[in-house]
Amino acid sequence: MDSAKASQIDQVVENSPKKTSLDAKVRDDGEDGLHTVTTTGVGDTIASTDYTEEQYNKLTKKIDRYLIPIMYVASFAVKSRPHDWLNKLFGLTDDLGLHGQQYQWLTTIFYMTYLIGEFPSTWLLQKCKAGPCCLLLISACNNWSGLLALRALQGFFECNITPGFLLITGAWYRTTEHASRSLLWQTSQGLLSIVCNLILYGIARRVAAVGGIEPWRCITLFLAALTLLGAVWCWFVLGTPNEVRWLNEEEKRMACALGEDSTGKRWRGPRSEISSNVAGRTKKTVVSSLTLIAYCGGNMAGAQVFQTKDAPRYLAGTITCSACFGGQIIVIALWMLWYMYENRPRDREAAAAGISKEKQERLGRELGEADKTDRENPHFRYAL
Repeated sequence: MDSAKASQIDQVVENSPKKTSLDAKVRDDGEDGLHTVTTTGVGDTIASTDYTEEQYNKLTKKIDRYLIPIMYVASFAVKSRPHDWLNKLFGLTDDLGLHGQQYQWLTTIFYMTYLIGEFPSTWLLQKCKAGPCCLLLISACNNWSGLLALRALQGFFECNITPGFLLITGAWYRTTEHASRSLLWQTSQGLLSIVCNLILYGIARRVAAVGGIEPWRCITLFLAALTLLGAVWCWFVLGTPNEVRWLNEEEKRMACALGEDSTGKRWRGPRSEISSNVAGRTKKTVVSSLTLIAYCGGNMAGAQVFQTKDAPRYLAGTITCSACFGGQIIVIALWMLWYMYENRPRDREAAAAGISKEKQERLGRELGEADKTDRENPHFRYAL
């Protein structure tokens, strides 16, 4: 191993977090070059080759059973916000005297503070658990200004859901599994929107018939209670591989090896895990920031597209959203074709050079740690 390469790897290790429950080290395997190994919290050194593929598959299925449901439900709760339109349907605008674009601003302010709070989200992820409190207080609002303030706080405190789940996905799954797991919990709106909206509609209709409390307040209280239950669920399920209670010691060792197979150094923060299809620390940070800005900006603008004066059909807003959804399908299809186009010549070159898949993945990780982007790294492969 030449001195320049060793110095480059030493610098990467030096810049990584020092105190974590899961650390990655680099060893020299002779002519094969560098290989990343993982150290567990109890001092055991392990590598991804210590276990068979069958053992990994069995463990991955168990991880799926514990992590995917909670990420699926929580991602839906934050991104879909199914109760907003039901609150309006069951009297929120009349009870609080909302007029003009005031109702639309409740969504715009949510994503505005969501964007602001995303940058300190790593700290918020560990310190703040105010989401249920905001929902409880919203049910007691009596004017637009108070509701607007609480919606701003709600967006600020809920902004760490997506980066947190990206961190979890990166820590528990191998690189080839990132795309499928992330897509799963990010596309939870379909089925859950139908089920949740029916449940909330039934609750509101029942409360409206019985009386005693405004239906929209009851919807908010019900969702706040579910959020509190979800917080308890997270407390018992989430954590690092060495912290969770639902793995035995041998499974924890395997889970640590899975993390090693993913990127080598796992615990650098959620923003570095934005996508399995972007390589290089600098590019990951830039892509992460641009994705966040586009996501929040689209939601802020999207709420204002539906003008109160266009009620009840909201034709302009419906046409705009339909055009955006259609364009999204086209862009995703072209994106996939581009990845396939990029992967094929790289695979041919690797085969001609006689590079094994294992060595290719290892070299790709090394170049990624050296801040080489996916375009500069010939051993990088786009996940489809």
